[in-house]
Amino acid sequence: MRLFALTFAALALGASAASAQIANTGVGAPNSGGSPTDPSWNFSCGVIVGTMAPCNAPGAAYIPLDIPSPPWQPNTGPSGPNWISAWIDASSTTGTGNNVPNYSYDFSTSVGSSGLYSLNLGWDNQLVGVYQNGNLLYGPSTDSGFCRDGDGVFPSSAFSNCLVHTVLTLDSRYDLEVKVTGDGSTDGIFVALDNAGLPTEVVPEPATMGLLATGLVGMMGAARVRRRRKS
Repeated sequence: MRLFALTFAALALGASAASAQIANTGVGAPNSGGSPTDPSWNFSCGVIVGTMAPCNAPGAAYIPLDIPSPPWQPNTGPSGPNWISAWIDASSTTGTGNNVPNYSYDFSTSVGSSGLYSLNLGWDNQLVGVYQNGNLLYGPSTDSGFCRDGDGVFPSSAFSNCLVHTVLTLDSRYDLEVKVTGDGSTDGIFVALDNAGLPTEVVPEPATMGLLATGLVGMMGAARVRRRRKS
């Protein structure tokens, strides 16, 4: 019984760890004429329309806080979360602002622990999808996600601050990817944990499940030895 109790205590410890963090976007230094980046989120970019300016090289996503007449809300300053982009100032030099998919973007981050994550998502312009290990978890959506009043489909009473709330089951073995397309003018994403809506249920780590299995096998072996001694 002692082994059984220890095994389940370890399982509970592993499950509680599964409520650990996924990195909110845009946590870093403010952009005051520089080009701060988000160390937790990477990007890659592709040109869809050949007449557009080339993409920046893949790397850490930019945190563009000094955008003239910024369309994105909420941006909270250095502590984040903030929107992130593949462009230093959120826009390509040939951005059109016409909601046409001129570029494709892939933003990715690691997942600290497996489990259920309650997230707020924002995107500009179109959401291709949220993926893990090539599997589509959320999306696609052709609704434009930029947040300046009067633009696109958002904002509305259904999408406060142009953010969509969803709950995703994430696996720590794979990166979380958010893929969008954009017209080159204020293109980016916003991802933040909604701690108020985070479910209490978690998915144990594979290592924890292995520990549980090992404990159960050991417990059954001990029971066999006791039966043999009695006989």
